[in-house]
Amino acid sequence: MSNQQTGVYIQDEEYGWLPAKLVPPSSCGSSSSSSSSSSSLTITTSSSSSMLIQVEVTIPDQQHEHEQHELRTVDLSEYSNYNNTLPLQNIHTSTGHKIIVADMCDLPSL
Repeated sequence: MSNQQTGVYIQDEEYGWLPAKLVPPSSCGSSSSSSSSSSSLTITTSSSSSMLIQVEVTIPDQQHEHEQHELRTVDLSEYSNYNNTLPLQNIHTSTGHKIIVADMCDLPSL
């Protein structure tokens, strides 16, 4: 994986979906490999029974008009309707900024 973090979305009971960034395997202490496609990211761990990854979640804080960040452990088996993958954010790979388009059909990850 490159030095840039991969932007994904995770499910949340209160907000529905929250933006998150994958925490590199060296930061969370487990060995894993990743491969990305145009619409999803698949993580395989060294243990076939474990599908846990760590993400840094961005939580909106409307009272203080700033965002909060927290680490969460995500079990990819809970995303079986999504082929055990997390939806990717539309982030420009060279700038790291969100991709903004007039037509959703032009987004790389839908």
